Amino acid sequence: MSTIEKHLTEIISSGQFAFLLPECESYEIEYLSLQKASASSFFYCCFLLANLINNDLNNARFLWKRMPNDAKKNDDVKGIWDIAKNLWNHNYEGAYKAINSLNPTNPQVKTLLDYFVQQLRQRTLELIARAYSNISTEDLLKYLGVNDQNTLNQLVAPFNWVFDNVNQLYIPDKKTIKAPEPKTGLEAIKSITQRTVFLELE
Repeated sequence: MSTIEKHLTEIISSGQFAFLLPECESYEIEYLSLQKASASSFFYCCFLLANLINNDLNNARFLWKRMPNDAKKNDDVKGIWDIAKNLWNHNYEGAYKAINSLNPTNPQVKTLLDYFVQQLRQRTLELIARAYSNISTEDLLKYLGVNDQNTLNQLVAPFNWVFDNVNQLYIPDKKTIKAPEPKTGLEAIKSITQRTVFLELE
């Protein structure tokens, strides 16, 4: 196991996921680019997922473009890229299908994938809560990638959503929405685009 793989494994094992993307970026700039060296598929799995965890699909696309062809042939890397492509196209059903089809060979990648799914669902709930006053059970199941209402209820419970049994609708609790941090430039454009996508879903 290389030094970078040890570092990434330690970060994932300790649950300090916020350090993952800076570690990958630094390694790519300071070692891979300058030394014209190559990295393992495990590194690129972590790098791609780190971008997805940070909701940075644009940089995930650029990473894929500059990634060595050998890394692109790896099943885990291809599977993660498939998730990114579906999210880029706002295809949540396709993204969760890709997630469910992915069976990482490395347990650390599996841990990272599970954390990403958790973050994706939380972000999705927050976006829906900002864009909708209510949403049908069918649509919510689709956007969260779950198949049964019991699981759905567990996911929305921490956010205090109310279920309207008569109309089969979920009603978000606006008070539980986190106040967004002020954004500027490209970040602001990306945030507006995300909200617009959910407003245009119906």
